[in-house]
This record gives sequence, C-alpha cells and structure tokens, in this order.
Amino acid sequence: MHPCAGIMHEAGLICTMLAGGVSMGERDLIKPLLERHGKVHFGKVKMKPGKPLTFATIELDSSRCHPILSVTE
Repeated sequence: MHPCAGIMHEAGLICTMLAGGVSMGERDLIKPLLERHGKVHFGKVKMKPGKPLTFATIELDSSRCHPILSVTE
C-alpha cells in the first residue's frame, strides 16, 4: 500500500477529489503521479466542450482500492 493511500484510508475517506494540476501533455502534473502510484482508468472523456479529467485508483490491499478523481479548476 502506498503511504498516502494508508493515510487516506485511516482518515475514513471514501474518495479523494483533486482540483487543479490536470491538463494535457507536459502541463499535466497529476496523471503521471497517479500512473506511478496507482492505476489510471481514464484520462479524458469525449465531451464537447470538455476539460481534462482523470480517474484513478490506488491499491489499499489485495482486495480494495481508493478512488481518485482529478479535475481542472
């Protein structure tokens, strides 16, 4: 389990929502971080007009994951 995921679980959080830091290309700071420490399920949606959006999970243990939704401001 990633240390951040453990802290979120101990705090009783069901889901984490991050605002800001999501963009496209080099300016996307959150998606690469989530790819290193969890599993990114999708990084954009087909919607016009749309803004960058990322949904990922960080593994808590072998049977549970903590969901993270990251959006632009």
